[in-house]
Amino acid sequence: MRARANLALALVGIVALATCGQTPLPPRLAGLSRSRVVAGPQAERLVRRLHGRDVTAAAITVAEYGRRGQLRVWLARYPDFPTAHRELRTMLAAIRERPTPFQRPWEDPRMPNRWITVGNGAHHLLWVSGRSLFWLEGAPEAVFAAAEELPAPAPVRLV
Repeated sequence: MRARANLALALVGIVALATCGQTPLPPRLAGLSRSRVVAGPQAERLVRRLHGRDVTAAAITVAEYGRRGQLRVWLARYPDFPTAHRELRTMLAAIRERPTPFQRPWEDPRMPNRWITVGNGAHHLLWVSGRSLFWLEGAPEAVFAAAEELPAPAPVRLV
């Protein structure tokens, strides 16, 4: 019995070590290799600095792809879909109603529930899939190609 308990404990440790440092984002997107990943408290600080407030996400990951960050993916995971969707609505409303460096967002005509904006020298795509909120930033060809490789927006008409 004790041997089984030790084996189970060892397996849990191996799984924990194997998954430590892994990101939910793929190693390649839009033909670009992932060059940097920031997660945990450091990613939360980046988002807090951008938003000027705390964000309710359960987990945040920021990944850069290509040289000099040709593509950046901001991924925030929330406890559930309604919370993720509420955060997307809040961000879209803030961009529309307050002075920001972004153009007024519009829905992507090729993909319902995916939003486009332009600002800070880049194109941006935003959407919710499940409990995840994606924000992609970069050249238009990179963000649109990467979006096709990531989970699609929720099929429900939400915003």
